[in-house]
Amino acid sequence: ARFAALMAPLIISTVLARLRDFITYYFQSYTPEGVYSDILYAKKIGDLPTLMVAYTLGVAMFPFLCEMAVKKDRRAFANLITKTIFMLALGFIPVTIGTIVLARPVVELVFDRGNWEAFHLDQTATALRIYALGLICYAAEHVLMQSFFSMQSMWWPSVIGILATVVHFVILAVPIGPPAACSGLA
Repeated sequence: ARFAALMAPLIISTVLARLRDFITYYFQSYTPEGVYSDILYAKKIGDLPTLMVAYTLGVAMFPFLCEMAVKKDRRAFANLITKTIFMLALGFIPVTIGTIVLARPVVELVFDRGNWEAFHLDQTATALRIYALGLICYAAEHVLMQSFFSMQSMWWPSVIGILATVVHFVILAVPIGPPAACSGLA
């Protein structure tokens, strides 16, 4: 019963996360030809620093966080999380700035073998710049999720994820509006 209670919010938030992805893909499918792939390429580059640093750090911290949670050492727990988020911010601010400034050369280096059109290089670089604006948040998320999980607090990350999904929908839907194919249905 305890296992099911811990698992339920994770199942709900995972289903909503996949729904968010499908809706994102739906809106991306209305972009000009090839831009859908450009966005995915940008995300691949953008995910690299958070996966290499923050995800790895969050997983490595998990046993220590669990130990502090069991001992109910909230001061040490909060201190560790605060210092970790601060250090991630210090590290990811220059990464974010560097990614924004060097987006086009990075895209060319990683993906272009001389056969990419300038339009797609620009689209991928623009998507990477926009994605880079969230790098600090993505990095903090990996550490914060582990901290909640170590305390066996599954509902808060799920509630925050649900709210983030709603904001994500609004950010997608408001500027883009309903796709032209659906405007006659409204």
